[in-house]
Amino acid sequence: TVVTDCKGYVGFGDPVQFQEEIERREGIVRQLGMQAMGEALSAALFPHPAQAQVRATFVARWAENDPVAYLAATRSALGWNVIDRLSTLQCPVLALSSDQDYWPVEEKARQIERIPDSRLVVIPDSRHALPLEKPDQVNAVLAQFLDECRNRR
Repeated sequence: TVVTDCKGYVGFGDPVQFQEEIERREGIVRQLGMQAMGEALSAALFPHPAQAQVRATFVARWAENDPVAYLAATRSALGWNVIDRLSTLQCPVLALSSDQDYWPVEEKARQIERIPDSRLVVIPDSRHALPLEKPDQVNAVLAQFLDECRNRR
């Protein structure tokens, strides 16, 4: 069983925009540090006033990340593409997606269609930090999927 939340670059979106975003993040981290990067990300990830506590927790935790490791992991996504291999997956796949992520749901759906025995579940009113933003909904979908997989055996 494979479970994914449709994060990372697997060929979604415009590679030039992706490169520019990575360069923007590198600049923030190098010049202002990880806390500033967390603040920049949190504003877009948790925009609702009711999410103030989640935003604050996210920033505090983000600031603890190793900047060298973060930049290396971020850069490694450039050029990484598994689209041609998606059809080779031979197990049930659940792809979770937020409806307001960086890449359009329609593009994700086209890629997920390449995977046999897969499904895409879109969680409404959510962004790139889906498990943090909507943990109860994510856990419910995961539990249902795993139960279905167990029952298929």
